[in-house]
Amino acid sequence: MKKLSLLLIVISLTACNNPENKIIGTWVTYDSYYGIMEIEFKKDFSLIINNYSGLENFNNETSGYYTIIDNYLFITKEYETRDTVYNFSFLNDSLILAGGYENFIFKKLKKEKTDIALNKNKLIGQWKFPEYKYNIILTFQDNIVNIKEYDKNLNIIGENSYPYEITERYIIFKEIDWENNNIKNFYRYYMYRDYLYNISKNRLILKGFNSENGLMKSMFLMKVNN
Repeated sequence: MKKLSLLLIVISLTACNNPENKIIGTWVTYDSYYGIMEIEFKKDFSLIINNYSGLENFNNETSGYYTIIDNYLFITKEYETRDTVYNFSFLNDSLILAGGYENFIFKKLKKEKTDIALNKNKLIGQWKFPEYKYNIILTFQDNIVNIKEYDKNLNIIGENSYPYEITERYIIFKEIDWENNNIKNFYRYYMYRDYLYNISKNRLILKGFNSENGLMKSMFLMKVNN
């Protein structure tokens, strides 16, 4: 019985140390060119690469396969005639790929379901920029966001409202009229359509990006306690 247990432990440790087993799963990174990039390595040596650009209708999915030979990772994508080869290593829950002009650090994607209703409840209310930024207030209601811009004397100098949607990944502003608006500084420096978000009780971070130009707009907001 002890010999059997020891054998099972050895087999288990060998499987864990085998890079072909360790790489299986979905890995995610943010790249300034590609945006959010996910790679799913499957047991049959096929893979799927997803790029989420942050712009409607500009996400893309690529299939292919991978091979590990002599501790090098070879990736073959559909419609490409050349493999991409990487030196690779694992560090805790990270996968590090280094090859040529492309170097990535991926995190293992954990399939945790986001509570959208809870996040929306946190979102509703007024949010302001830090004092050293423009005096702008965003007020999120159930399905509408109102944006007001003030001058130094707290006079309103611009105001617009937009429908919005919150998903697991994004807060999406809708029906944006890029030509006709009166919140000039907000449009110039902060307005985007899809924002990757992180929210807590008193802090809201919004990041707008696309796969060609990287980070486009960024907001750090604090909850207004009425």
